Amino acid sequence: MKKYSLLMSCVLAASFGLVACNGNEYGKTVEQGRCVAYTKDKVVFVEDSNVNPKMKADFSKGTVLTFSMPTDPKEIGPEPEAGNLISF
Repeated sequence: MKKYSLLMSCVLAASFGLVACNGNEYGKTVEQGRCVAYTKDKVVFVEDSNVNPKMKADFSKGTVLTFSMPTDPKEIGPEPEAGNLISF
């Protein structure tokens, strides 16, 4: 009886772990690109279209993205500079 209870507990814990995981979070990548313009409230950069981060950056797509900067200075980290590579 104890083996059955232990087995059922393990199965229940494993199934709960699988259900609790949000499948939408897996496979997401970080946006990477070259900073074009930076102000205190916005960052504009050209997205890197290369999916392999170990390969050389490819900006041939030319997708321009604009992100708002957080208002709390503790959430920003180092300020991006125009012309440098950044990741969001």
